Amino acid sequence: MAPDEAAHRYEADLSASFPDEEIPVFDLLFLGVGNDGHTASLFPGMDLDDSSERKAVAVYVEKLRSYRVTLTLPVLSNARHLVFLVTGDAKAAIVAEIFGDGEGSRYPASRVASLSANVTWLLDKAAAGEAKRP
Repeated sequence: MAPDEAAHRYEADLSASFPDEEIPVFDLLFLGVGNDGHTASLFPGMDLDDSSERKAVAVYVEKLRSYRVTLTLPVLSNARHLVFLVTGDAKAAIVAEIFGDGEGSRYPASRVASLSANVTWLLDKAAAGEAKRP
């Protein structure tokens, strides 16, 4: 199946599962943050607003030389509760930037979290190492 077709089928499944909602409302979503700052399959440098009318999209990830199907920013940020689980010192600078002075907006996790009402961050000591503490 072609990636775009898979994304459209995923959108149809979401519409069938959430018939009363224009944007699906998940009760809980668990997300991570990759070593490059991606979350779900939304990567830094992607135009996240480009797919704002969609629920799911196919994205080509050049460094992986493959397509992925992912939920879009509006769907992810519409969840009732988001939990980010982030581990490892390779992510410490990214976490610090997300929690820092606003520069973290280049990371999709920052965009998702800033649009969501209820977010929990679970960080191990290594991932939290560079973050500013209140």
